[in-house]
Amino acid sequence: LMLTEMDHPFSRGEKVYDVTFENVQAGLRTDYLFRLANQRGGSVLGTGDLSELALGWSTYGVGDQMSHYNVNGGVPKTLIQHLIR
Repeated sequence: LMLTEMDHPFSRGEKVYDVTFENVQAGLRTDYLFRLANQRGGSVLGTGDLSELALGWSTYGVGDQMSHYNVNGGVPKTLIQHLIR
């Protein structure tokens, strides 16, 4: 519905997977998670890291960086990769 209201080509059957398309999906996922957490008395845990935030590799305001608590928010991706290995 949102893509239709925006007159996005995907809503007309075109296979357009641009930034707008991806950001709408991220926003809807985040909205759903917050509503579900509210209903069940839970919290939304974030998975974005400091590198993603610093470089802008996220959907601000409605997507990846939205959470009640961001576990990796103060940790650069290189440290996370090092710890995993």
